[in-house]
Amino acid sequence: TVTFNQAITSTEITADNVRLGVAGASEIDTSSGNLTLDSNTGETVIDDNVTVNGTTDIDGLTTITDGLTVKADNKLVAIQNAAGLTKFEIDTDNGNTDIQGTVNIEGATVVDDTFNVTQATDLDGTLNVDGVATFQNDVVLNADNKNFKIQLDNGTDKFTVASASGNTDIQGTLDVNGATNVTNTVGITG
Repeated sequence: TVTFNQAITSTEITADNVRLGVAGASEIDTSSGNLTLDSNTGETVIDDNVTVNGTTDIDGLTTITDGLTVKADNKLVAIQNAAGLTKFEIDTDNGNTDIQGTVNIEGATVVDDTFNVTQATDLDGTLNVDGVATFQNDVVLNADNKNFKIQLDNGTDKFTVASASGNTDIQGTLDVNGATNVTNTVGITG
């Protein structure tokens, strides 16, 4: 063992497989094998910006305390399971996102374009539609003691059908162009 108490200036230093300034003036590399940084405290501090030209493989938990930007054309940001199956994917070209699982959203959701759902939709709250609603199939009211209603803006009922009895209340003129079958009493008050 040799102890130096003064600064060492050299253009090339080699210690076992580790080389300093051999392959390049500012380069640390190895003559063979991987380069391992292993501090006594278990933490390695890099006090500068880092540019990685190859693949980064992280085996432990990663915590990012600032923004994260992926800046690339025609690339995919993917989250995969251990088997390599993609479960979440974002396309950098267009922002298209593919989620292979349940999405839980706590806040309001704004959709600025067509909203296409290919499977059943379950809504546990009120559905408010400001535009035209077009149905290509049956509209079913499946509930006890509820009413199907058509109202004015102020909430006044103009047409109601009671789910329990089928009773229908029409607050307007009824135009019938086809045959009318009445199987019970008809009451006319006007």
